[in-house]
Amino acid sequence: MLLAVTTISTRRFVSALAIAALALSFLAVISQPAQAAEGDYRFEGNGWGHGVGLSQYGAQSRALAGQTAEEIVTTYYSGSELATETEVPSWRTPGEPWLPSWWTEDEMPLWVGLLEDDARFDFEADAGTLGLCHGLSDCPDATIGEPVPGQSWSFRNTAPNKCQFFLDETPMGVEDNCYARILLGADENTRIDIDQTGNLYAHGEIVVRPVDSSTFHVVVEIGIDDYVKGVDEAIFSWQSAALEAQALASRTFATFKALERGPASSFSASVITDCWCHVEDNSSDQVYDGWSTEIETLGENWVAAADATAGQYIVHPDEEWTESDTVLALFSSSNGGASESNGVAFDTAEQYTYLDTVPDPYSLLNNPQAPWNGGSQIKVAGTTVASKLSQLTRVDRIRVVERNPSGSAKTVLFEGKNGSTNASTTRTGLWTRSNMSLRSTFLDRVCRERGPYDDDGCSFFEHNIVNIYNAGFVGTLPGNDYDPEDDMTRSAMAAFLAAGLDLPATSTDYFPDDSSDPNHGAINALAEAGIVIGYPDGTYRPNNTVTRAEMAVYLARGLGVSLPSSVPDPFPDVPGDSWFGPAVAEILSRGITTGHQDGTYKPDQDTTREQMAAFMDRAFLGGF
Repeated sequence: MLLAVTTISTRRFVSALAIAALALSFLAVISQPAQAAEGDYRFEGNGWGHGVGLSQYGAQSRALAGQTAEEIVTTYYSGSELATETEVPSWRTPGEPWLPSWWTEDEMPLWVGLLEDDARFDFEADAGTLGLCHGLSDCPDATIGEPVPGQSWSFRNTAPNKCQFFLDETPMGVEDNCYARILLGADENTRIDIDQTGNLYAHGEIVVRPVDSSTFHVVVEIGIDDYVKGVDEAIFSWQSAALEAQALASRTFATFKALERGPASSFSASVITDCWCHVEDNSSDQVYDGWSTEIETLGENWVAAADATAGQYIVHPDEEWTESDTVLALFSSSNGGASESNGVAFDTAEQYTYLDTVPDPYSLLNNPQAPWNGGSQIKVAGTTVASKLSQLTRVDRIRVVERNPSGSAKTVLFEGKNGSTNASTTRTGLWTRSNMSLRSTFLDRVCRERGPYDDDGCSFFEHNIVNIYNAGFVGTLPGNDYDPEDDMTRSAMAAFLAAGLDLPATSTDYFPDDSSDPNHGAINALAEAGIVIGYPDGTYRPNNTVTRAEMAVYLARGLGVSLPSSVPDPFPDVPGDSWFGPAVAEILSRGITTGHQDGTYKPDQDTTREQMAAFMDRAFLGGF
């Protein structure tokens, strides 16, 4: 314990009146601090997507580690297993039908939405001969025409509740209602190219269904295994087990949605208005590009995975959250080291049994989104952040203060100013992801990219560092670094305080051991003001670090406070009658310190450079 720190010698004594005058000079320096540049916030985290269910990058890493597709999917969908029409779920009676007959007996039970609310769509035969029929809810034969490659066809709304086929600009057939079909035949030698989707289709039949008097939906009616071949949600060069896991998830997801909506003949009015389909062909469900997926480079790998898993579904015994035992097989690119629960990801109380949080270190391997490319692409201007928050006019710090079981951000605290007053507000991790355009809610930290230093952006006290710099509390650290986590030396502390408080120079040399120190003049200026004293042997020891106990004493002196000899203990580890106790109590009462999260002050711990910035900002600039 350095008792001499608080022993004021007569030659360095500064009267209470002089200290008060010095405190007024502090106020003059800081009454109008320069405003910190807003700068960019850099959000750092992992993963891409909602993180629920199967992680695609995690599946690839697991496949590389030797896991099978079955092992992969039963890990991500907790408590699940695989089943087919004949290999029934383990909790069912062998031979017992477990899928509805309309799904198993119809060769093309799945309806996939391609276009919604259109008044015209254009197409041509890419190969083979198409068959067109019009005006019927179903039609097995071509009654209008047989388009061949090289011909440009369209189907158009021509009048209220009327539609017609056209070959170029020539009407074909008769003007009739807006029910129609385009027949593709039973093999891949017949393909259609639909202009509006930019894709080719070789399986199933194209179905047109009216929505209102002037628009219609375009749907492909198809078998589930043919549909899976056209799903475009995989990286085709990946391991076969990863592709097979994706095929299982894609087949089961579409089946769940189809069983949920029922057969097309009994679609509800809302489904008919929405798309007249079970699933749409985009990321609102999963991307379906038809034959265009099958013919892409390495597409045969995906088709092989679809064939290898044909007829297989991921199932679970919890009837509350399944459709005929099939699971809602959600998936995303990757998570942040654990899969997210559906309840958290979609802010719902309906927690699916098999979509709970699962530890997933594999998702962080071989993954370009772990982290988010070093955060270089997730930047948001400070003014943009503030514009999203009505409670704040300026945002100075953003931090995650509460996390979900998966490790994703649950609650995010935004701190700054409302006018000239310190203020803060919280938002959910979901809100933060949406409003800051983040790739997931697996947010690790938020860093600030603004001057004057190159290395302080991720410091918890970055805004304090900027504030004291702008107010003139500058040190002598060379270059553009602040070294926020380094311990503050007594030399550097003197430089910051003397420069920031504009202390006058003195010709008196107070200490015998600081003559070669670059902050020699600042040390003497602080000694002249009575802020620093020195050790009992008369030395200053400029290279020693500043403890948190010493820092409290320096701040109290700088504030011109007359301290009592004893106070009630301000912290469990700070005796109120110790040489530093009254000073700690004073800075606690002023909000300059709040102590550590465990309720202690840790007086013997060294003060870091970033902590000192916070102490000074709170003491002299009104910061938080």
